[in-house]
Amino acid sequence: SLAGAALCFVITLAGYHMSGRGAGDVKLAAAIGALLGVHHGVFAVAYSYIVAAIAIIIWSTWVIGPMAIIKAAVRTIGNVLGPLWPFPPSSSDTALMLRPIPLGPYFAIGTLLVVLELVPTWQ
Repeated sequence: SLAGAALCFVITLAGYHMSGRGAGDVKLAAAIGALLGVHHGVFAVAYSYIVAAIAIIIWSTWVIGPMAIIKAAVRTIGNVLGPLWPFPPSSSDTALMLRPIPLGPYFAIGTLLVVLELVPTWQ
């Protein structure tokens, strides 16, 4: 339990430092790791992030539009990859990419997928 909690905590802590948002998701992932153990806890966190990414991309594309998402992503990634990138992200691009997303529901879905064995967890 302690190893699962520690590993899931460390994995989500990296995302917390990159986003600069609240740490509630980090604590939730540590609890999931403690309950499921190392192997299943890591898969639950991984599937949670996959489900969240798919849902966020679909929702953002529907509400904001695909071109705004692509433009913001290209400008943000280009700005990170090279300091001489000619198209820096605008303030609306930055606001779009840094919008806080509560991950609690996605952690619930990812954990259920692993617990109910609906997804592979290679052993």
